[in-house]
Amino acid sequence: MLYSDPGERELRQRKQTDPTRTRRNFELHTTMRVHFEERYDAVASLDSTRVVWTHPEAGLTDELLAIGRRSARSEVHLFDTLLDRLTTGL
Repeated sequence: MLYSDPGERELRQRKQTDPTRTRRNFELHTTMRVHFEERYDAVASLDSTRVVWTHPEAGLTDELLAIGRRSARSEVHLFDTLLDRLTTGL
């Protein structure tokens, strides 16, 4: 999973300089940033190799692609653990 949060200031600047998009849900999505990060933190706590916190300058390298999918990516206990970590604040 790739995660990138350029920050609210940068997002607002992008919005102002790009008149081609309406961004009608911009405020909602901007306020949700903290929750997205919490979710990615919880996923990373289950498997630290699954979250790349910044976009790699070299792009998606063979090394990153070789990580592949989690072998147990859909097991119920993993989902329950993820939910527990989200509700208890890790």
